[in-house]
Amino acid sequence: MFPSINRFIIYLIYANLFFEAGFGLIAPVFAVFIIDGLIGATLATVGFATALYWVPKAVFQIFVARYLDKTQGEKDDFYALVVGHIILAFVPFLYLFIRTPDQLYLVQMIMAVGGALAMPPWFAMFTKHIDKSR
Repeated sequence: MFPSINRFIIYLIYANLFFEAGFGLIAPVFAVFIIDGLIGATLATVGFATALYWVPKAVFQIFVARYLDKTQGEKDDFYALVVGHIILAFVPFLYLFIRTPDQLYLVQMIMAVGGALAMPPWFAMFTKHIDKSR
């Protein structure tokens, strides 16, 4: 389809597109699910749960990126990417089993670990494989 672009880059982009699109389908109903499905949940629960994803992800991502930069080769990047996406893929299934806001907070922190493991290697691999002249 795009013969002049590195095939590895195309695979990374498509994989990320489909993965993010899947979470994009969950996002619009997330707040409704929390407020209607959890005992004692309010709109503040939604905001706190969202913060419990983004803040730990941002902090932990720094340490993951630093570790991956120190080690040579792409093997560790690949494994971090795969493990991060596996963790992220299980999170929607964990939503089925939560009943209280505390369980939601725990699941959001698990999702933060998955996101922190998945994003730095994605950017590193993308940057390494992008065509130098383009």
